[in-house]
Amino acid sequence: MPKYNYVVTTNSGLRKEGSVIASDPAAAREKIKSDDLIIISITQDKKIVAHFWERPGLTFQEKMLFTKHMAMMT
Repeated sequence: MPKYNYVVTTNSGLRKEGSVIASDPAAAREKIKSDDLIIISITQDKKIVAHFWERPGLTFQEKMLFTKHMAMMT
C-alpha cells in the first residue's frame, strides 16, 4: 500500500506533519479525520518501495537460496 504524507492542524491551531499508509487518498483522509484533525494537504510519497529481493543488501547467492527454499515449501 502507498504511503501518504500529510499536513494538518489541530483544533487548537498547532500544525503537524506526518504520514499514513492507506490503500488510496480517500482512505488516508478517513484515517486522519478520525483523529479530529483539520487536513491542509495530503500527498502520495513518490518513493518506490522496492521488494526485499531488489534491495542492494542481498547478494546473488542469498537470492538464489531464498528462491530454492520457497520452491521447497510448495
